[in-house]
Amino acid sequence: MEGECAVKNIKPANNELRRQAEAKLSERRKQTPPSSVTEAETRRLVHELEVHQIELEMQNEELMQSRAQVEAGLSQYMDLYDFAPIGYFTLARDGAIHQVNLAGAGLLGVARGELIKRRFDAFVNVKSRSVFNGFLEKAFGSRRKETCEVALQKDGAPTAWVHIAATCNEDGQRCLIAAMDISARKQAEEALRESEQRIKTFLDSTADMAFLKDDSYHHIVVNRALCKFYGKTESEIIGKTDFDLMSAEAAAECRKTDEQALRSNTLKITEETIGDRYYETMKFPVTITNGKRGIGAFIRDITERKRAEEWTGHLAAMVDLAPSAITVHDFAGKFLYTNQKNLDIHGYSREELMALNLSDFDVPSSAALIKERMNLIRDVGEASFEVEHYCKGGTTVPLELFVKPVDWYGKPALLSIGRDISERKRTEQQIRFQAHIIDNSPIIAAYHDKELNMVWANKAYQRATGLSLDEIRGKKCYQVWNLMKPCRDCPVITAIETGENAAHELTPDNQDHWPESQGSWLSQAVPVRDEQGAVIGCLEFAMDIAERKLVEKDLKQRENLLEKIFDVLPIGLWFADKDGKLLRGNPAGVQIWGAEPKVSPSEYGVFKARRLPSGKEIAPDDWALAHTIREGVTIVDELLEIDTFDGKKKVVLNSTAPVLDDECAIQGAIVVNMDMTERIQAQMALADSEKRYRLIVDTANEGIWSMDSEYRTTFVNKSMADMLGYEPGEMLGRRVDSFMFPEDLGDHFDKMAARALGQSASYERRFLHKDGDVLWTIVSASPLKDEQGNFVGSIAMLTDITERKQAEERLRLKNLVFDGSIAANSIADSAGVITETNAAFLKMWGHSGKDEVVGKPISYFLNDPGEAAALFTALHADGAWQGNYTAKKKDGSTFIAQSTATVLRDENGQVIGYQSSVVDITEHRRAEEALHEQELQYRILADSGLALVWTSGTDKLCNYFNQPWLKFTGRTLEQELGNGWNEGVHPEDLERCVQTYVTAFDKQESFDMVYRLRHAGGEYRWIRDLGTPNFNARGEFVGYIGHCFDITAQRAAEEEIHKLNEDLEQKIKLRTSELEESVSRLEEMNRVFVGRELKMIELKERIAELEENVKRTS
Repeated sequence: MEGECAVKNIKPANNELRRQAEAKLSERRKQTPPSSVTEAETRRLVHELEVHQIELEMQNEELMQSRAQVEAGLSQYMDLYDFAPIGYFTLARDGAIHQVNLAGAGLLGVARGELIKRRFDAFVNVKSRSVFNGFLEKAFGSRRKETCEVALQKDGAPTAWVHIAATCNEDGQRCLIAAMDISARKQAEEALRESEQRIKTFLDSTADMAFLKDDSYHHIVVNRALCKFYGKTESEIIGKTDFDLMSAEAAAECRKTDEQALRSNTLKITEETIGDRYYETMKFPVTITNGKRGIGAFIRDITERKRAEEWTGHLAAMVDLAPSAITVHDFAGKFLYTNQKNLDIHGYSREELMALNLSDFDVPSSAALIKERMNLIRDVGEASFEVEHYCKGGTTVPLELFVKPVDWYGKPALLSIGRDISERKRTEQQIRFQAHIIDNSPIIAAYHDKELNMVWANKAYQRATGLSLDEIRGKKCYQVWNLMKPCRDCPVITAIETGENAAHELTPDNQDHWPESQGSWLSQAVPVRDEQGAVIGCLEFAMDIAERKLVEKDLKQRENLLEKIFDVLPIGLWFADKDGKLLRGNPAGVQIWGAEPKVSPSEYGVFKARRLPSGKEIAPDDWALAHTIREGVTIVDELLEIDTFDGKKKVVLNSTAPVLDDECAIQGAIVVNMDMTERIQAQMALADSEKRYRLIVDTANEGIWSMDSEYRTTFVNKSMADMLGYEPGEMLGRRVDSFMFPEDLGDHFDKMAARALGQSASYERRFLHKDGDVLWTIVSASPLKDEQGNFVGSIAMLTDITERKQAEERLRLKNLVFDGSIAANSIADSAGVITETNAAFLKMWGHSGKDEVVGKPISYFLNDPGEAAALFTALHADGAWQGNYTAKKKDGSTFIAQSTATVLRDENGQVIGYQSSVVDITEHRRAEEALHEQELQYRILADSGLALVWTSGTDKLCNYFNQPWLKFTGRTLEQELGNGWNEGVHPEDLERCVQTYVTAFDKQESFDMVYRLRHAGGEYRWIRDLGTPNFNARGEFVGYIGHCFDITAQRAAEEEIHKLNEDLEQKIKLRTSELEESVSRLEEMNRVFVGRELKMIELKERIAELEENVKRTS
């Protein structure tokens, strides 16, 4: 289009040039004096001029015709260029786009006008960018046609793959690129690879036997299970008939069913007996190749199912194999049934547990929750909740319970299904206490005054020395450690004398009076100053580094071990120095190449190889190692065919990676070679069997279900879709758990996690049918992995066992029950005298039986009768009471009870009694007091660190700043509290800073932000603020805690790097245009045209002048 505009602009340019030329000619004529020539000379000159004029006119006409042809050809070329189906681009050396057609703009998803001067690699996927840049460099360097395949990235659109061919122009400043969309081909290749993997995994993982026979009943395909059944290898079975593999009688029976399936042209399902085993056989006719018929079959060993059907009376025993704890109990807590898993969790034998009551397992702290859930069961019909149970040894175990009322042989009972969640609880506990790690830190800490006397030491210090704080206070630190004199280079003395931080290792190796029994320590000291800046003492932190010293020794031994591993690894490893010279290869690498050449990059030509599948020979400077040394790139899994030094050809995967130092400078490289020769040959053989495997899957009676690593459905066969009432297309892309019941998801995710670890499994699972019914299946599942062994999904075979499961469910519901209450509950009459209690009440107050409790007033069980009177007063006033009181046990000891009590009334509203539920919260109170003490210790340690620490409450207002913060800002704690800290934030950063904090706070998420904070010296310094939500020991959100670090120096360095990058960007921009050169050539042609026309005008005027002279002379 730019070319057309340039041509259209030529004519106006011609008119302007003609006007200027006529004006110049008129001026010249005024300056030229009239000539005196004879008439004969004039006529001759006129004749010559007229002839010359005609010649010029003819030449001008030819030039005009040529120009018209050029313009028509250019217009046609521009139409072909713009509407070509292939994307065409013209790129400069820096990759900037100078020309692009419509198809090219469509590939990049950007309007053509917006693409000019933009870099092409900005549209290339990050993973393909190095490939494209290398390709462009080769295209400009080689002047030959170069090709490559890269992935493009477009906003909001899937990744597109393109095949690119490039040719450099003659001057080497432009490169013409043709790009063709090959996304469909890439997708097809990926789908084929995934399909091959699914079929292969399916046949290798299924426990069922499968085979394919031709029309003469010879085996042509067998799976691993069938080989195992016959005790033969696959090659020993292929080509054989049943008469070659089993007894004549059994073979004849198999042949009979084979013939029936082949003749009937339908699926035949039969049961066969071989020896003492039962087998279910599904045989079906198949078309093999060229219209020939054959027989496919799946054979399943159903011996166990047969025996299970014969022994249905013993199905209850199968519950013992369930992964969950299952119990049945009546509403009084008497156990009616328990499975083995429940016995294992609680540590009892069956006889011991059946003699107990459910209340014997209830932990008092769960009483209120259990009461609430029991009410929910009565109202809704079922409930799920978490409780803690006592075990045999007195320990507790957390359980997740699902409770539902059932009918147990005509009597109401409760069914409980529980899962041990100890591991999950331990994880939750670890998370809750991360904020309090410092309270249990192994680092010892102490404070010394300026006279070196010890003032304070933490518990770790006291444990390390074996002394109490009173025994430590007032002594010198070397006296505490039973030494005769201070340590050499003592960091405490150095910090107090110099006023600077100091650190030193204290070990028997560098201290002549340090005994071996004291171990090895790294001691660090930080001076403490008063408000005037004078040193008044120091903080000492010491870490036991004895283990680290042992680790350093162990690391040396590990280095030696790694050296041995290097020599025995089955893959080839090579090391090169920073100049690219090969230094060493392991035995596997030498075996692959047949030699150990130690060559430099200039000698890489001794290696002969071709890249696959292109077969292109690799130049010495094009080896992956050469690119890694030059560019620092990592190249993974480059498939090569190599010529070894011992005269063989092999296929290897070649990978290289740079070795970098702390400044990311290249110090060398590692080359990894994996011999793939045998694997490639095996893959070619597997491709031939893919078609036969797919035929088996599509005609299988069992459901086959494949999913990716996110558990989204990638394939189901028709049988699987029919089981659930869907079409296969309706299931694709849906997560497997969307077909499940919510209560089964926990077990499902556990099994999926095991699958991701590479574990296969067979188990029962129920699914939700499209019409709402339940589908019970037996699932045989196996993981899917890619060529690198990474988990990419799972595949399973499912058998419909709904009818069998319904029969089992009816039996199981009569054998499983649940009952219990862990709250200490009691009922009293209108006079306040106890009439009924549960076992938890007796246990909590230490009584052996109800006869010791019933008949006594409620006040008998309270330590203070006044509290009992206040309780009854509140009950009569409000109808209910909730609070704490001090309870008195049978043995006279007391505990803190948390109670909820209500008044019981009859139909007329008269008080007939009282009901209460009690939980022992004594330990909870002690934990709160211990937590308060730990918080004080944390504040002390926080003030002694280098980080600026702050905390806030649930109202978002800051309620604490440590001493380093106050020292940094030069402000008091009162000035900073609440929102006072905002005054120190730079005005330009304040809004963003507050918004980041509020947004994270509302979501209870961690945040990481950078802002400028005013230093005590008056300047603003850059601060990195790391904020984390703070939870107490009960997991309740109590605010935020933040740690800030001064990053001013780091920020300045980053800004300097950014400035250098901007300067570099300006220096590398190049401005060139091929179309401008073309227009310049057309303008040059136009100047020729105009010059000729001007010359003709001048000649005409000269002729007219001569004619006028002739007339005057005549």
